[in-house]
Amino acid sequence: MAATARSRSDGRTAARAHGAAGSGLVATWSGFAVFLALMFFAVQVLFNLWTASMVTAAASDAARKVASVDTADPAARLDAEHTAQQLAEADFRRLVGGYSSHVTVFDWRDTDTDADFVHLTVEARNPSFLLRAFVDTSNLLPFQHLKRSFRVRKEHFR
Repeated sequence: MAATARSRSDGRTAARAHGAAGSGLVATWSGFAVFLALMFFAVQVLFNLWTASMVTAAASDAARKVASVDTADPAARLDAEHTAQQLAEADFRRLVGGYSSHVTVFDWRDTDTDADFVHLTVEARNPSFLLRAFVDTSNLLPFQHLKRSFRVRKEHFR
């Protein structure tokens, strides 16, 4: 037992053990940093997919609602369409909730040029979860800018 204690207190054994001290800690923190980066990227991609789906569905519903407006009097049709556009935009903003502050364009194209269709363009900018404190990532990451255009045939009852 005394011989074992002497070999452990030998200088060579202590130098070897001292050189490896902390190497597990560096590897652990490096792995944790990579794991966090991948998690933040996954959250960003999932959030962008969710918002794209939500905006597309709500805008499609808004365009469909305006396209389904029909009046018996052709002179009152434009007023009915403008009212339906305002109601559809309000319903869109209600459906997307707090995300409506990120919607930069909600544009009904003039229906005088194409009287048989409703045209709607929606643009939004997704917020970034990756490094937003250090750098503007809005142009670095895919899916940061969302643009959707809809063309829906108007329903005319005969």
